[in-house]
Amino acid sequence: AGVNETPTAAYDLLNLYVDYRVRRDAEGRELTLFLNATNLLDQEIRNATSFLRSFAPEPGRAFEIGVRASF
Repeated sequence: AGVNETPTAAYDLLNLYVDYRVRRDAEGRELTLFLNATNLLDQEIRNATSFLRSFAPEPGRAFEIGVRASF
């Protein structure tokens, strides 16, 4: 830590991203299913480079499931 900076604790961050392309047709259109999971260990994360680290930790465990279409 620098002068007048508070130290931050270490943490382990485990994220997971998986996607599956369902189909792609002759015109280039495709459909993709995805799962995004962040902070699976539900650690309290304080970003050392953030000015708000003492007030606002990073988000906890989160899941996102979706469908992406491109054409």
